[in-house]
Amino acid sequence: MNAVAIQARPKKILVVLYSFGIGGSEIVGLQLAKQLAGSGAQVLCAAIDSTPGPLQEKCAEYGIETLDLRIPANVLERNGISLALTRRLRRLRLDAIHLHHFLGLNKLGIPARLAGIKRIVVTEHSVHDVNQSFSGRTRARFSWRLASAITVIHQSIKDYLCEDLGLPRGRVEVIPIGIELEQFDRHDRVACRAALGYGSQVTFVFVGRLAPVKNIPGLITAFLAVQARHAPEARLLIVGDGEDSGACQELIQSHPFGIASIWSVRISTRGRIWQLPMYS
Repeated sequence: MNAVAIQARPKKILVVLYSFGIGGSEIVGLQLAKQLAGSGAQVLCAAIDSTPGPLQEKCAEYGIETLDLRIPANVLERNGISLALTRRLRRLRLDAIHLHHFLGLNKLGIPARLAGIKRIVVTEHSVHDVNQSFSGRTRARFSWRLASAITVIHQSIKDYLCEDLGLPRGRVEVIPIGIELEQFDRHDRVACRAALGYGSQVTFVFVGRLAPVKNIPGLITAFLAVQARHAPEARLLIVGDGEDSGACQELIQSHPFGIASIWSVRISTRGRIWQLPMYS
């Protein structure tokens, strides 16, 4: 009976996002967590940056429990040398942990190993996240050994990890991001554009964190430069929030085409979505 009970116990998996805010890797990670939960696994979700965000409500909607790993802030412990974090992971009795970005592997790889977690998977979504600093590159050169499996979303990321950082090619698997087309229905396209106040204008959309690595101020600058020269019938939508929001605001408010050409859809911590002329 005990053997049958153990065999029937669902796999317990912890998915660790970068944050609970709206971002590309966060959405991919959450969708994967949702699919794992739908397959019968017991899924938990945490974030390196545990600041409350709209994805926590999405987790609740999907029946996924969220938790705060309380990653320490001092130099040693935030780089994976943490007995307290090891104890927290051990108490969870996990079968696997899926970390998004090598930053997560650096912070949780050693504690996960010491906690006896058998499967440690890391998915890297961007070359830039690894290549931002010398310390980030150095950590990746060593921390990959802590992972049971390493996946990336594009061949170029594998090439960078293997050719520039020296990871063995046999240890890195390319798994492109899949898009579930049935989730996108175009029959209400006209109504959606009308709700935003758009007619037939060409519309560009950015969805993600307003973080320095995304260079959204550069996107805004380029868009406004084209508008100033040619005044095409075009609009730019920015969906998200982040530390570069102030720089974006300044760019738009100081440019004569700013308020007319760029709109923002801001997402609150409660997950509500509303529209306004950007920073007007």
